[in-house]
Amino acid sequence: MPPEQPQLVGYRNGSEVRVSDKLVAVNLTCRAAAAKPAATLTWLRDGVELAPDDDVAVTYLAVEATPPPGGKLWDAESTLSLTPTDDDNEARYTCAAQNEALQRPHTVTVQLSVLREFSTRRSVCTSQVAVAEWLARLTAV
Repeated sequence: MPPEQPQLVGYRNGSEVRVSDKLVAVNLTCRAAAAKPAATLTWLRDGVELAPDDDVAVTYLAVEATPPPGGKLWDAESTLSLTPTDDDNEARYTCAAQNEALQRPHTVTVQLSVLREFSTRRSVCTSQVAVAEWLARLTAV
């Protein structure tokens, strides 16, 4: 029996996930329910399967669901942990759920938006320098 459409806990398919650039880990949890056998969950970044050397951590858990009249079904859950970088801005993270009953995996995707925090003080100083240079050029004419 194929799994239900996977879900990313707390997010809708296609939604934007806003994250800080302050090197704080982000956890994305994917669940695919009611499959026989349990779905295998795979994570992709911009369509490419993530590997252990991609500076991410992935956990996987399959648990027996409430048995329906036809036998045991399984729920699967996987959590992707990553620390976003500038390269993750606008990156699409996909969880793909697959088992032998599917020809193609069911997927769910979110897009990361890495929010940068700029110093107001630096912006004001930069603006003041730019204005001073502009005034200097004006008075030199």
